[in-house]
Amino acid sequence: MSFIRKISVETPGMYTTIQDLGRFGSRRVGVPQSGAMDDYAARLANILVGNEVTAPLLEISYTGPELLFSSRTFIAVTGGDLSPRVNGKDIMMYETVCLNPGDRLSFGGLKNGCRAYLAIWGGLVSDYVMESCSTYVPAGFGGHHGRPLIKGDLLFYHKKDEPPLIMTLPESYWPNYDAKRTIRILEGPEWNVMDVEMKQNFGRNTFKIGHNSDRMGIRLEGKLSQEYHPVQMLSSPLGRGSIQLIPSGEMIIVMSDGQTTGGYPRIGSIIAVDLGPVAQLKPGDKIKFKLIDQDQAKSLFLHREAKLEYLKGKNIPKGPEILD
Repeated sequence: MSFIRKISVETPGMYTTIQDLGRFGSRRVGVPQSGAMDDYAARLANILVGNEVTAPLLEISYTGPELLFSSRTFIAVTGGDLSPRVNGKDIMMYETVCLNPGDRLSFGGLKNGCRAYLAIWGGLVSDYVMESCSTYVPAGFGGHHGRPLIKGDLLFYHKKDEPPLIMTLPESYWPNYDAKRTIRILEGPEWNVMDVEMKQNFGRNTFKIGHNSDRMGIRLEGKLSQEYHPVQMLSSPLGRGSIQLIPSGEMIIVMSDGQTTGGYPRIGSIIAVDLGPVAQLKPGDKIKFKLIDQDQAKSLFLHREAKLEYLKGKNIPKGPEILD
């Protein structure tokens, strides 16, 4: 396997970074996990182009880049629908797409979700830091020079010998971002700092996504109580999906680049299969919460992972070998 220059960034989009599945185990030294916010969509994209699910790819937020490809290759776009186009013509999402030399990939506009994932056959070449290629912008490492893409960047990717299978994913594999407005959670370690009224409000109220939400955390507008008295506690470990109750009585969901410890009560945790839909929420979107138990969360997770394992081994007829 080798790599050669393949892609030039004509326009970067609003916030486009290289991510993989993150830095597992890094939180113990104070470094966030980072990685794809919607890891399920990212894994689907890599499977569609014959990559390992851990291969680095582009996470594209809100508005997409325009990329010029200098050689034939294969791509797949998954996640939020940002209207991907090749040479001005719409292409299918969740499908292996062949690009020819001189093709331009662009994005027309946001239809649903807010983060798309672009996998490129062979995987992107990027800075490998602490066992991950994920970009962590606050510290300036990983990905492409530790920052989002800018105009004029040149991206490289690995060249593989065998082209991938041509695949179109059945819609049963597509994440349903439109319907995922009820987010399932588990009780957090400090669940019982809430009184009966707050717990009732947590389960029945609707909360709006705040405008100051990002890869570090999602701010929820809407108080659980007008008379909440903040609890004093020592800083405790946080994980992706932790729901913190802040002194104002509002909540923050910790996301991929979020801090590793915090001093606010952890009243809940988003279950693994709903972290992707949460990552696709935009400012102004509204959600409700539903409390489930550990057994239910485990069953949902195992079912999703079994589907992915089946997909990786699925026997689909091979597409034409159009590459040299």
